Formats: sequence, structure tokens, C-alpha cells
Amino acid sequence: METAKAVCLSIVDMVWESNMTRDEMENYVLELYQQGRMVRHIAQVTHMSFREIGAITKPYKQKIEQVDDIKSKSKVTQAINLFSEGKDLVDVVIPLDLQPDQAREICQQTG
Repeated sequence: METAKAVCLSIVDMVWESNMTRDEMENYVLELYQQGRMVRHIAQVTHMSFREIGAITKPYKQKIEQVDDIKSKSKVTQAINLFSEGKDLVDVVIPLDLQPDQAREICQQTG
């Protein structure tokens, strides 16, 4: 007799197929990772090693950490970063909820 957990896992993971291309497999691993699945579970479902899964999820984790790091900075720092990327005044004022005068002053200071 199967446990409820085993039945649930088998239903959810029925999407995996052994004939997936490498790109499809990587997308599937990222999808499972974004759903909060543990690496052990992903390895069982995809028949991949922890090392392979880590190589796939590492760039995703770094991107998330970078976004979180930028969001934790002050609005002035974020504005300087956006201006250095070549963003226009409107592209800085709206997402950061800055006053246009303040954004112009930051833009002039950064050059």
C-alpha cells in the first residue's frame, strides 16, 4: 500500500521523461527548484547527481542574490546604479519612487 506522500510525489513528478533534451531537463530542474523542492528530491526525480543539479541552480541563485543585494541598497545608490547603466530619468524615478528633482541632482552628480 502506497503512502499518501508517495502518491502525491508520483503524481506531481509524472512530467519528467527520460527522453528529455538537456535544455528541457535544465528547465525542469529549475522549475522544481523554484517550487522549493529539495535537491535530494530533484535528484531522485531526474536521476541527476547533486553536482549536476548544483551546476544548473547556481546561476539562478546568484541572480536572485544579486537582485536582493540591489534592493537592500538605498534609493540613491540604486539610482546611481541605474544611471550608470544608461537609464533615462523616467526609468529611474518611477521604479524607485523618487522625486524628479532629486533624481536629476543624482544624475548630474554621477556625470
